[in-house]
Amino acid sequence: MSYAGFGLAFVAYPEAIAQLPASPFWALLFFLMLFTLGLDSQFTILETVCTAIIDAFPRQLRNRRWQLTLVLSVVMFLLGLSCVTEVRLLNHFEIKCYHAALRSNAVKYYSLFFSMF
Repeated sequence: MSYAGFGLAFVAYPEAIAQLPASPFWALLFFLMLFTLGLDSQFTILETVCTAIIDAFPRQLRNRRWQLTLVLSVVMFLLGLSCVTEVRLLNHFEIKCYHAALRSNAVKYYSLFFSMF
């Protein structure tokens, strides 16, 4: 059976790592890598959106960068909750959260939209 997407990262690779000598060590490294990869992606997405908004409104937001970063972090966290829970707060906006790539692509498109202004 071939795996793709989440199945590849959370089923196929762990099965392969379990076959290696010292498999707990390699499993720890693998999931630490996944965690840092996700964390790094969130930082870059947050900074891109924050910079685009500040560039759109420099007079109002230039001195309030940390407050904007805090607000965007909370908003992105709340939007992310709807992608990992059964609540689905955004169904009426036609946003489907099938996997994290769609969410990150949506944020990238929003930042691209804000950077055009």
